[in-house]
Amino acid sequence: MALIYWIPSFNTNIDIIDQQHRMLVDLVNQLNEAHQTGKDRQILLKLIEKLGVYAATHFAREEDLFEAHGYPNADEHLQEHDYFEDMLFQFEDEFKAGKQDLTFNVLMFLSDWLVNHINGSDKDYIPFLTTNKKISKLQDLEKRYRGNSSIVDDRDSSQNKVLKEDKKLYRGQSEADTNETTDNSSKKKSKMVYRGQS
Repeated sequence: MALIYWIPSFNTNIDIIDQQHRMLVDLVNQLNEAHQTGKDRQILLKLIEKLGVYAATHFAREEDLFEAHGYPNADEHLQEHDYFEDMLFQFEDEFKAGKQDLTFNVLMFLSDWLVNHINGSDKDYIPFLTTNKKISKLQDLEKRYRGNSSIVDDRDSSQNKVLKEDKKLYRGQSEADTNETTDNSSKKKSKMVYRGQS
């Protein structure tokens, strides 16, 4: 049984963002399903890692949009991304060390945060990014990202391929960014490489 059901109010009408949000919803639902059916810790850990990698990738892409268009509330939005990543990374570390189990409360945090973020902060940037001046640049950016990896909604091996491609893309981005110590956006992106995990 799904923990989050996609509803029309989740749509931002920016294709690349909606596709990524659907992937995040699907990953939370997969994690919930694995928990409910009693999958072992290794399977749960792989799903937690996938969620972390994909969340980091999605956040970086949103932040690219903010930077490209000068979104004025970017700093507040990035703080929300940082909070989610920090909580997820902390949970993952404790789960790996055997200090914490995947509980219903953890799953509720993940689903509540995601739904509230999509329906709250993400909806706040839509009017700014979809003004007539910016829409063509948005479409160009979408094409650029689609050239790097296709975003899919299904749960088969193609999803794993997308996750691997995105992980490689941002690992490569991080290595380049470490040389740019004065650029705050570079520091942010290198933090989000999902800590170099393979």
